[in-house]
Amino acid sequence: MSHHITLKKNPHLMKSIDMYLLWGDVVFKEIKSAFPHLKNIHVVGWSNLDFIRYNSWDINKKTIGFVMRSPVINDHQGVPTIRTICNPGNLGRVKQQCESFVTSFECIKEILEKTSYNVSIRPHPLEQIDSYNKYKNFWFKENASRVKVDETLCFAEWLMSQKLIVSPTSTSSLEAYLLKVPIINIDFLAGNVEMNREHAQCCAEWQDLAYLPKTLEELIKLINSPDCKVKNDEIIEKQLQNYCNWHVPGSYSLRASKLIRDLIPIKSGLKIRFPTFLIKLFDEYSFWKQCKINPLHPNLNYKKNFHKPVKELDKIFLNIMNDKNNYILNN
Repeated sequence: MSHHITLKKNPHLMKSIDMYLLWGDVVFKEIKSAFPHLKNIHVVGWSNLDFIRYNSWDINKKTIGFVMRSPVINDHQGVPTIRTICNPGNLGRVKQQCESFVTSFECIKEILEKTSYNVSIRPHPLEQIDSYNKYKNFWFKENASRVKVDETLCFAEWLMSQKLIVSPTSTSSLEAYLLKVPIINIDFLAGNVEMNREHAQCCAEWQDLAYLPKTLEELIKLINSPDCKVKNDEIIEKQLQNYCNWHVPGSYSLRASKLIRDLIPIKSGLKIRFPTFLIKLFDEYSFWKQCKINPLHPNLNYKKNFHKPVKELDKIFLNIMNDKNNYILNN
């Protein structure tokens, strides 16, 4: 976790930040140590985990899920890799993502050939989905119908429908751990074990949490094994506490929204308030205008009635509002 290092290297970024909302105490201490006079810095927790704490989903675990991490080589806006490959440190990232991408697809083909399971591919949020759908038939030939490219907004919702996930080292390990979804890590198969392990201590801990097959044959054995399960891990429990605030009850999204709500009157000098219908109309216009400029715009930009909403989002919202731990936040 290198947030304070990023801010030290790029102090100009801090001029445009009104408030810092952090996941956990470790990052808070790092930033306060580097910038002791910094104000408006709060630990709220990782808001993604609200979908795990408050979900009402009842989903059958049917498919083998593949978590992709290829945003540099499959940019959400269609930006070619050559644009940034010469930037310091990017060449290594490009190589790593290429190795993980190829290895993931070798694993998918092996699963399709050696098992009866179907596969669900979950692109990284900064990837374009269109390319997966465009080339799926080319990649998987007669087995293409058994491969689905996921387009849901919520990672936890998708995760709940997976028998297990296959992934390079990723923060998705934490969500999978909480939802008791087994993780098979492909770093050894891709030749990236040491690179990911040395990146940060938390990455090494995510690797230790997962199964790390050394061959495709071992991968298939793990998938078919009834012993491929998630076990309690004290190190990951501490990481969830120190980095994600998981031990603190209540809604992280609600906590963040209250802080933002309280800040707005202080920062806003506007006395004119536009009617909601005008704001929605402008949003409609700006979205479709951007889509005309770049058809890949929806890959990272949400639009109501264009993207499929999170499953049972209203129930999740009600679960949050009915949680007695959130009463103090509403006052």
